[in-house]
Amino acid sequence: MGAFIEAVDMGRISRGSYLLVESLDRLSRETVTRAFTQMTALLEKGVNVATLQDGKTFTSETFSQNFGDLMVSLSIMFRAHEESQTKGKRVGAAWANKRESARMRGHKLTAICPAWLKLDASRTAFEVIDERAEVVRRIFALTLDGVGKGRIAAMFNEEAVATFGNSAGWQSSYVQKILESEAVTGVFQPMRMVRDGGKRAREPDGEPIAGYFPPIVSREEFLAARAQRAERRIGSGKKGQTLSNLLTGIGRCGLCGSAMHFINKGLHEHYLVCSGARRKASNCGARSWRYGPVERFLLLTLREVDYRELFPSVAQSVGDNIKSLDADLLTAEDDLEQVSARVERAVSLLIERPDSSALKTRLDALELDRDRLRDKVGELTQRLAAERDRLSSVEHEQEDIREALERLAAAHGIDTPAELFLIRSRLHQLLKRTLSAVIFRPSMAAGEHGEITVEFAGASSYARRLRVFDGQKEALAAKIINGAPREEVSIRVS
Repeated sequence: MGAFIEAVDMGRISRGSYLLVESLDRLSRETVTRAFTQMTALLEKGVNVATLQDGKTFTSETFSQNFGDLMVSLSIMFRAHEESQTKGKRVGAAWANKRESARMRGHKLTAICPAWLKLDASRTAFEVIDERAEVVRRIFALTLDGVGKGRIAAMFNEEAVATFGNSAGWQSSYVQKILESEAVTGVFQPMRMVRDGGKRAREPDGEPIAGYFPPIVSREEFLAARAQRAERRIGSGKKGQTLSNLLTGIGRCGLCGSAMHFINKGLHEHYLVCSGARRKASNCGARSWRYGPVERFLLLTLREVDYRELFPSVAQSVGDNIKSLDADLLTAEDDLEQVSARVERAVSLLIERPDSSALKTRLDALELDRDRLRDKVGELTQRLAAERDRLSSVEHEQEDIREALERLAAAHGIDTPAELFLIRSRLHQLLKRTLSAVIFRPSMAAGEHGEITVEFAGASSYARRLRVFDGQKEALAAKIINGAPREEVSIRVS
C-alpha cells in the first residue's frame, strides 16, 4: 500500500485509475482519522477505489455527495482498526506469557538461536555445537590476550577456520558481534519490531532472560573481554605483524603531555617522538628516542612487572588474588549498571501510573539493590587498589622472572610472526595493567639524553626512573619512593 501511494504521488499512476480491494478494511489498520485521510487523499488525486466484496465504487465526486457511503466507509475503517488493536493485544499477551514461561520454566520461545547452538530433537532445549563453541571460546581468549578483532579474523582466515554460515571468510564485524553477544553467557534478550521514523527497527522487549541458552563463556570472561575492548579504543592504532610498540596508550611526553608516537624509518630504525611536537601542536621541542634501547631498558628495569604471566607454565598462580578481585569488580559494576537501568524504567512507569503500589514496592527494592551494589563496587575498588599498591613494591622471585625474560628474548628469534604477536600482545596488556604512564623528558645536563619516569597503577608514592645517557646505550635506574631515589643501578644495552 505504501508503494502504491508513493507511485500515485510520483505520477506513475495516472488520474482515473482504479484501485481494487476486497474491502475497505484492507486499506489500512490505522486510526479512523488517519485511514479516512489516506482514502480521501487518494480520491482527490483522481484514483478511484472499488471494493469487490460489495461491488461499490468510490470516486471523489460520489464520495462527497453520498452520505450513506461515507458512513459505511467510516464504520468499516473503525472495525478494521479495532480488530487490529485486539489482535495486537492478543499477540502481545501471548508473547508476554511465552516470555514468562521461558523465564520461570525454561521453555523455548523459538527455534532461532546463536550459530554455535541448535534446537534438539524434542524442541525443548538447545544443544552446543562443540567445534563452533571452541571457536567462540578462542575468540574470547585471544581478545583477553590483547588481540584485536581484525587480527583475529585474519588469523582465522589464514588457518582456514570454518565460518558459521555461507560467508567466504571471517570478517572483523562478525568477530565483534560475537564478542558483544551476551548469548555466549546463556542470556537471551527478547526483541520486538517497532517503527522508528517510518522504518522498522528492533528494540528490547522485556528484561533479559538468564540461563535461556547453554553458556559457553563465563560471565567473568565476557565482562573482562568487554573491558579489554573498551580499553583498546583509547590510544589504539596499527600494531603491525609483531606489535611493534609496547607503550601504545601509556607513553607520554613529559613536557606537553602529548602521546608518544612510534615512527618506523626502516629496518631497526624505530623511534618514539612527541605527537604534539610532530604535528606542531605544541612548542615542547622534545627530542626523539630510539625505540629499541627504550624497550630493553624498561623490560630489564621493571621488577614490578611479573613477566611470568606471559608463560603460565613458569608460575601457575601469579596474581590470582588480583585476577579474582578484577573479575568480582567487573561483575559488580555490570550488576550495578543493570539495576540502575531498571530503576530508571520503574521511575518512568511510576510517573505514568503514580497510584500503583506494586510499582512503588518494586522501586524501593531496586533502590536498595542499587545502594548495596554501589557499596560493593566501592569496597572492591579499594581492595583492588590496595592489592596492586602492595604488589607494586614487592620484588618477585628472581629465578622465575629471569626464566620468563629469557623465554621472552628467545621468542623474538622465532620465525612465526603470529606466535610472536600473541606473546607481545600479552606483554602489552600486562604493561597496561601494571603501569599508568611512561613519561619521557629531555635533559639539559651534559652527557644525558633524557629521563624516563615509570608510574604504576594504584601506587602514587612509588615510581621508577631511568636517566638515559647520550647514545642511549647506558642508563642509571632507580626506585623513587615519596620523591626520593633509592638503589640506583647502572644498565647497559647493545
